Amino acid sequence: MINRLAYRMDTIKERIRKDADHILQLQHLDGDQGRLRVSESFLKKGHLLLLGLHRKGASGKEIVSLNAFLMDTFIQHLYDYALKTYTEKHGSWPYPISIIALGGYGRSELSPFSDVDIMFLYPHKMNPALIEGFLEHLSEKILYPLWDLKLKVGHSTRTITEAIHEAKINVYTKNSLLEARLISGSKRLFNFFQEKYTAFIQESDSKKEIEEFLAHSNLRRSKFSHTPFLQEPNIKNGVGGLRDYQNILWMVRVYWNIDSLKALLDQCYITENEYNQLTRAYDFLLSVRNEIHFQSDTASDILSLERQPQIAENLGYHDHDVFKRVEAFMRDYYEHTHNIQQIASFIETRLLRLSTTTPPQKFSFRNLLKRDKEVQETIDGFVLKEDKFFAVNENVFIENPIRLIRIYRYCQQYSATMDSELVRLIRNSLDLITQDVIRDEGANKCLRSILQTSGEVYPALFNMHAHGTLSAFLPEFAPLTHLVQHEHYHRYTADIHTLNTIRVLDNVFNLVDDEASQYAKAIRKTTRPSLLYLIMLLHDIGKSVGIKGHSKTGMDIAAPMLDRIGINPKQKEIVLFIIKNHLEMVRQWQRYDVDDPETAKNFADFVKDPELLHYLYVQTYCDAKGTAKDLWNSYKEILHTKLYRKTLACFDADAHYLTNRINSKKVAYNDLVKSIFPDFTEEQIQEDLALIPNKYFILFTPEEMQLHLSMLKQLYALPSDPKSYNSPIVHWKEDLDQSLTTVSIITRDHKGLFSELTGAFSAVGLNILSSKAITRRDAITIDTFYVASGDNQPIQNEKLRLQFRAQLDDIIIKHKDPLPAIIAQVKKASTPFAKQRDNYKLRAAACVNVYKDNQLGKIIIEVQGMDRIGLLYHMASAISDHDFSISFARITTEHGIAMDTFHIESLSDPTHVASRLIDLREALNKIVGASD
Repeated sequence: MINRLAYRMDTIKERIRKDADHILQLQHLDGDQGRLRVSESFLKKGHLLLLGLHRKGASGKEIVSLNAFLMDTFIQHLYDYALKTYTEKHGSWPYPISIIALGGYGRSELSPFSDVDIMFLYPHKMNPALIEGFLEHLSEKILYPLWDLKLKVGHSTRTITEAIHEAKINVYTKNSLLEARLISGSKRLFNFFQEKYTAFIQESDSKKEIEEFLAHSNLRRSKFSHTPFLQEPNIKNGVGGLRDYQNILWMVRVYWNIDSLKALLDQCYITENEYNQLTRAYDFLLSVRNEIHFQSDTASDILSLERQPQIAENLGYHDHDVFKRVEAFMRDYYEHTHNIQQIASFIETRLLRLSTTTPPQKFSFRNLLKRDKEVQETIDGFVLKEDKFFAVNENVFIENPIRLIRIYRYCQQYSATMDSELVRLIRNSLDLITQDVIRDEGANKCLRSILQTSGEVYPALFNMHAHGTLSAFLPEFAPLTHLVQHEHYHRYTADIHTLNTIRVLDNVFNLVDDEASQYAKAIRKTTRPSLLYLIMLLHDIGKSVGIKGHSKTGMDIAAPMLDRIGINPKQKEIVLFIIKNHLEMVRQWQRYDVDDPETAKNFADFVKDPELLHYLYVQTYCDAKGTAKDLWNSYKEILHTKLYRKTLACFDADAHYLTNRINSKKVAYNDLVKSIFPDFTEEQIQEDLALIPNKYFILFTPEEMQLHLSMLKQLYALPSDPKSYNSPIVHWKEDLDQSLTTVSIITRDHKGLFSELTGAFSAVGLNILSSKAITRRDAITIDTFYVASGDNQPIQNEKLRLQFRAQLDDIIIKHKDPLPAIIAQVKKASTPFAKQRDNYKLRAAACVNVYKDNQLGKIIIEVQGMDRIGLLYHMASAISDHDFSISFARITTEHGIAMDTFHIESLSDPTHVASRLIDLREALNKIVGASD
């Protein structure tokens, strides 16, 4: 957007030379003050010249190059004056000397008020008696004027040996010397230094130095939260800033002795598009930095909020609405820094991976896959080696564009990352995400799967956003990208704020601290805890239209989007309610007295449903924590939680809402019974309804109810002989995009049934990811298991399904012990790849809680521990062995951690329940590895 002025650089330089020859006649002036006055006049005239060119649209690169030339010309005149005055008094110089520009000045990139870094270079050996007066004269005639003119001068005096020694111990000196450029003095000495320094670079352990250098870079980026999307970014040292661009050139110079971006392009290391992105971005940032220097009359690298409107105006952003002007400018800024960040990351990753110091060759997927011999497996066009995914070939996305979404799900499943070449391929394949892909049912299921993997969502969405996939697949999210938020408490752009809230929610599910645990308990009270991820992703989507009224606007934008993604009507209603009211809970405890009972009562009337209250409570917390590091504090936490608990108490005192919810499900169930059992009388329907616990209508959807009734019809039709009568009815439904299979089982209950069902799954090597189980009052159990294979894939193998059916019949009908088959599966699973993958699982402290809920009148067991093959079978067996039955089970496995809840009932003498519960707790502790 910055306009450019066409002119000849050599004409401008000639003008600077003539001004210097005319003004800087230092030898004809008497006294230091006179020389200082003309020096100041020359630099001021040059500064005004550059300012005028900058205002007329000269590029950032042109301005810093001309400013470096201006400084060169000035130092050359100082050098000539120092030489002349010394020789007039002492004769010829005792030693050759080179005045060398270093760092940014050495690159001929000197912003208006940047540091002037120079080095006085001398030969190896000098006579101290001769050199002392010589050095004093140079300082007086060259350095003193620079200091008197208030220039920030970094200077050193070194021999060649000293310079190389300093480079060995200081990485910053080493990088600075890489960009050494002769200003004045002995060209021969400078060339000799260049030869010695180049040899030193080539002989050094470049790989080790790259690693150390990247460690320094990582530390620097950590100071800026590893993101370029800050409200007041640092142009020089911030993420994606000038330093990251310069690092690219430093690293390839050290590693391959490649000294320009163009050389990287010529050797096919970066694409032409990447070259153009880097060139445009770097020039843009230089222009912004120049503008800051010109505005502030000092060396500053902070793009502060108060300066952004004027900077934008001066760089060609002329919208009369100051907010729109700043938004347009900052969008461009963030886009350029993001491009630098992404390309720099790709180059850094590849440099670390390569083990030779030879120049890079053209990339080959075949050579990449042949290079290593690690344990690996192939998944849907990708190869997983150790913890990294590679593409099998360059056409992997052309063959199936849905893989552009699935690859993030695979990384999530396997706790893996992507090879840098795969990331590059994704960024270059985004045009394959067409409207057909956006509306594809499988692709949207895959997105839902990512959002349903509680505790592991942020890395997947962060990468999708960083690679451009998220905005391409969810066009409604794209306008939030790089969107400045004109609110003093927001530190990040709208897109990064959204991702930050999702990271906070991950922390909640991962129980990172006591505060997170408190919110985890609240969100787990909902029927679909992971739905909050979708809510957080969309809660600020209305800001793409404007801050004012963005909650209502967001609801309008999200509604058709939710239909496209495949969100069912009930969940859609929840999502839209929270989006519309996501600021309401804060308003309540900021405006009203939370100790006043009317406040909680009125808020309960507004929310209407405790499920919505749970979502709103956790959403508000995540939103605030993702806004700025110190926005949430203990005072706000007290008010927020007090309002939540008092409002929840209002709901507990009024069960009307739950009755309505259950009754609406019962009406739907009645209609389904009539369609599937047309011969049933109304009396029979009501009798059947009386057999079903209310929990069933809370847990299952109408679609699931329809399936269960169809399976019940099959169960009722079984012959009455014992073998057939007890045979379970099983239904399989695979979901490729969620990488799991739903297995519904309906059968007649008996002691130990749940352990038998779980034992059958474990006996054939299937992992139970989650489960819902209900027992009707006529002793018919309805169990739903969400399972995957040992490598976390859905069960499409018909042979494996038949093996499960055979195991199930052997266990339930023939009373065969599944334990030997489970032990065999444990041994089979102990492969190098499986062990390697287990190393990346989070470790969770094991614990077992057994208590009686007086309100429910139920004995409840809560278990947390590291999941393993057969864990659920062993726990269910222990419950059965201690003479308890399982009336309800909620099984959850998240990133290798089992978090299970059982409602149990005693099958024997109730007078000894307490002692049996103690024994059961001890047995469960041993099973999950918990301390007593």
